Amino acid sequence: MVPMHTDLQPTAVFRPRVDVRVRLTRDGYLVALPDAETFALPEVTSFIWRALDGKRTVAGVASMVADEYAVDSSEALADTLEVVQALLEMGVLNDLTPAATPPNPRWEAS
Repeated sequence: MVPMHTDLQPTAVFRPRVDVRVRLTRDGYLVALPDAETFALPEVTSFIWRALDGKRTVAGVASMVADEYAVDSSEALADTLEVVQALLEMGVLNDLTPAATPPNPRWEAS
């Protein structure tokens, strides 16, 4: 079972898993994990898939969606978060969001 990212943030960073098989068709992308079901990605989802490069944040991808499809930025962000959540549930993304840096005990006052 794939864990749910109930706290998915616009600052999160993802990229497709390296073991995911991808095939480009006339209608978009087909993706599948080894020994798993194949999923067809619709046009906007395919656009988001390509933009998730392990460097861009979800908000950055949403900005690209807003520009590409001429939609309001808040709508683009909501839609991008929804698509990323679905891709996470499919198990085809790696979360590359930097973890919060733990405090350095030497910096704490004694």
